[in-house]
Amino acid sequence: MRFIVTTLVFITLIFKAYSQQPDIAHVVSLPLEINPAYAGSYNQYRVGLLRQEQLIKYENHPVINGLSADMPINSINSGLGFVYFNDNFFTGNTNIGRLAYSYNLNFNKIKLNIGTGVNYLYQNIDFYSTWNKPFENATEEHIKETLDQLSMSLGVFLYTEKFYLSISYNDFNIINSNEYFKSFKDGFYFISGYHFFKGGKISLCTSIEYRYIKKGLSYLNPNLKLMLANKFWITSTLSTKKYLEFGIGINVWKLYGGISYTDYMSDLNKYGDSGFYELILGLHFDKKE
Repeated sequence: MRFIVTTLVFITLIFKAYSQQPDIAHVVSLPLEINPAYAGSYNQYRVGLLRQEQLIKYENHPVINGLSADMPINSINSGLGFVYFNDNFFTGNTNIGRLAYSYNLNFNKIKLNIGTGVNYLYQNIDFYSTWNKPFENATEEHIKETLDQLSMSLGVFLYTEKFYLSISYNDFNIINSNEYFKSFKDGFYFISGYHFFKGGKISLCTSIEYRYIKKGLSYLNPNLKLMLANKFWITSTLSTKKYLEFGIGINVWKLYGGISYTDYMSDLNKYGDSGFYELILGLHFDKKE
């Protein structure tokens, strides 16, 4: 981690700061994960990478790798995007692939994207694992499960230079091979934020995220991000899901990168360091009109 921070600071000293990424990227690391309408927004070509690790002191600890890419197609007022996630957990492996399309409406200083996505999820779970204590008493036919699911997502994304609003619903089920075990990401997402003094030497972005997951989870995530000289950023989130997130990062040239740590204030702490370490890297180019 020290090497990564040193490298990012060194790059900062070499390159002049470039236009910063849209602020929603500091609330959701890969926004296409939850809203297909984000594809092609801000008239940018974008590629993002994510790596997240938990319980790192254990062998084969949970690791998530993510890749996101999207682009505008101005000739037809549209955007295209792709997201892929691989989630390796003690008791299973999950692969998620998503294709996203958005149609863009331009109202002078206000832009509105309407999007839809097709999602494919393949998941193997071993309920017999000693790590999966809640499922110890599962019936014999449920000791090992496979989920093969095809679904859709819908969303809208409205934004100006300083304000954004993202509303989406993920995973309208089309085909689900196993009703016993379903995706934990299906549900409603609402994110909104406003950036004060944007472009100044010191600026502040306030955001609010609300999630309602059909598994019965509902939580609110207020977020604050402090921007320094349009290069360095510090972000913090306190969630009603009982976790605290803190992150730092930089924007240089056409690159952005950040490191964050999420601490769960719950019974998970009985395993020691139960929080998530997350690294995000990205590249973006503004498309000429």
